[in-house]
Amino acid sequence: MLSSESKTRIAQLIRLLGSDQDGEVLATVHAIKRILQSEKADLHDIAKLIEAKPIQTPKTPPPPPSRPSPSRPSPRDRPDDPWFLIDLIFESDKFINLRAKDREFITKLVSQNYQGFLSEKQILWVDDIFHRIIGVQI
Repeated sequence: MLSSESKTRIAQLIRLLGSDQDGEVLATVHAIKRILQSEKADLHDIAKLIEAKPIQTPKTPPPPPSRPSPSRPSPRDRPDDPWFLIDLIFESDKFINLRAKDREFITKLVSQNYQGFLSEKQILWVDDIFHRIIGVQI
């Protein structure tokens, strides 16, 4: 196996093989052979590298499988829906007085445009936030 330094140097030398000067081409071939010998390799190893199929890595990871989101009515239509509480919290005058972490959480949920499912932990967190501001006229 060739070191990355040797691969880089050989790649530079291969470009010189296009020279119009026969002496440069011959000197380049000898330089490539010297590098290969120092790595205990030969021109056949270069040919194998060229023929080898490249490992294909995706440029961007595939998107995670999406869960179908239910058709959701407006949160104002269902008071038993946690999204209803999220809407009330977000529109509350006391929203600005919530802890930064709570505001970020509610804002993130609202930015989802009432799509997707809430985990049990998220539902409990929404309920806790709501109960902290429930004494306030909303």
